[in-house]
Amino acid sequence: MPEDKLRIALLLPVGSEFSDRLAEGIVEGALSDTRIVLVEVRYRDGDRDPLRNRPLDFAGALVWLDHRDTWVNGLLEAGIKVVNANSGWHGRIPYAVFDGAAIARLAAQHLLGLGCGHAAYIGWETAQDPRPETPLTWFATCCQEAGVVFQGHDMGKFRGMDDPVRPVPAAVRARLRSFLVKLAKPAGVWCEDDHLARLVCDLAAEAGLKVPQDLAVLGTGDLRVALMGEPSISTIPLLAQSVGREMLRLLVRLLTGERSAVDPVLVPPSPVIARASTLQPDAGADAFFRHAWRWIQDHACEGVTVNELMELVPLSQRAFTRRFAELYGRTPGEEIRRVRVEQAKSHLRHTTFSIERIARLCGYDQQAKFSNFFKRETGMSPSEYRLEKDSAG
Repeated sequence: MPEDKLRIALLLPVGSEFSDRLAEGIVEGALSDTRIVLVEVRYRDGDRDPLRNRPLDFAGALVWLDHRDTWVNGLLEAGIKVVNANSGWHGRIPYAVFDGAAIARLAAQHLLGLGCGHAAYIGWETAQDPRPETPLTWFATCCQEAGVVFQGHDMGKFRGMDDPVRPVPAAVRARLRSFLVKLAKPAGVWCEDDHLARLVCDLAAEAGLKVPQDLAVLGTGDLRVALMGEPSISTIPLLAQSVGREMLRLLVRLLTGERSAVDPVLVPPSPVIARASTLQPDAGADAFFRHAWRWIQDHACEGVTVNELMELVPLSQRAFTRRFAELYGRTPGEEIRRVRVEQAKSHLRHTTFSIERIARLCGYDQQAKFSNFFKRETGMSPSEYRLEKDSAG
């Protein structure tokens, strides 16, 4: 291989949406650098040695591992440059991660803004996390500063928890159910991921607790499970493509000798996507107005129109529009446009997707229509907005 080529391994576990998003961002970044040759090495999370019997025929590796994954020592001992998508090896391995403190602040702002007097964080193996600062400690600090009573619940470790579908034993479910029942109400509950948030909602229903009236539940990741079942899960999106691109940039700097040590990169999160699990019903609003609002949040970027919304309500369009605006401060059409704009801004800030692709993701079949819409709503073209945010960053 020519000396100017950079052979890089993607050592990412299979079966994870976050892992797939990381890979997507890495591949997108590699397409703009002809020096990079990617080698994919996929394995199951929890594998003690994904590199056994495999030649280390690469100069760098991009990994997603925590403090338990000691197999990475083999790479370090071989002199291979490594960049992690986790801070679990802080001090030995450079990393690019989401800004955990910023995510915790978003969670606190969203949940405490609902007026919850109590709050809880539910996570996996929180007691075993060796880091001095974690999502739990950041969230606890935010709650304490706001004068809100805080509790944490550790799901612990159990056989099979590294499986992508995470089967949860009956005893672990029962312990979480008991915690939810005993938690003072109303409470805001932030979960480490959307899978946990879905479990919390399911157990709350079993226990006769109402979501969001008793428990306002917020997930993390914007994974598919957030939209599977009832209620839909409010979540903090983690667009891991942006982390993947930053990981690749760090590794290229290491491989080209730009710096012997690289500072970690903290990637800002996207705004909370508010769905039914934290949407407090307005006492004066009928159920069909709440349903219409929720439908907009979930389907605005699929091209939903006001005419389609009218199929959900037994009113004239004029009466529906007037009452909707009284309840939510915007007409249905304005709310659809707002959701589309926010989604477009998020893609422009945190991904390298083409404008054409973002147009499709926001419900437009033609890039020109999307660009005209975005400029009309923001005063800038999508390209201008992206350049301004890049310059500010």
